Amino acid sequence: MSHIKPLLKLGIICIAAVLAACQGLPHSRYDGKDYLVFVEPGDLMLQGHDVVALFTDKAITQGDPQFQTRFHDATYYFANAEHLAMFTAAPEQYAPQYGGHCAVAVAL
Repeated sequence: MSHIKPLLKLGIICIAAVLAACQGLPHSRYDGKDYLVFVEPGDLMLQGHDVVALFTDKAITQGDPQFQTRFHDATYYFANAEHLAMFTAAPEQYAPQYGGHCAVAVAL
């Protein structure tokens, strides 16, 4: 039983270190308290990458601020007007599941 106290102290130190390190990371917010969104500072989703291009082009493509929209309190950038129109017509089809959070983190 004497080994439990040192392990507990180590666990507390690790948790404190993780919490301190997370101060500059993207944050989570509720939009109407019904949808959890994981956004970059400035409300940018996925660092400005085009979410439609993942489906249509099968490629990671940087979006252009010229083609942007907001959905669930986050800003999305798109590579072109066609991708913006596709997203606007069916945002649930292209928006990241779980609001951009890791599925494992959501489960925990």
